Amino acid sequence: MAARLVLVALYGSPPDAQLNVLVRREIEVITSYSSFRPDYDRAVDVLSRHPDLGERLVQIFSAGQLADAFEDIGRGAAVKVALAP
Repeated sequence: MAARLVLVALYGSPPDAQLNVLVRREIEVITSYSSFRPDYDRAVDVLSRHPDLGERLVQIFSAGQLADAFEDIGRGAAVKVALAP
């Protein structure tokens, strides 16, 4: 596996996905639909009481910083990372 893509969404119309690209690049696709309305209500409540929580939990890296992102994850310095396109 070269990468993992997690889709946490529902779509209003069928998505236009290039599945051959996923296969050729060995990208694992995982889906999730395990949240319910009370989960979102609780999340909104927590974020309203702690507006900086997202910034504290998620570190954003550029594609050129990918190695740094993996290092931070590996040593426990990052809770969650995101790559900026």
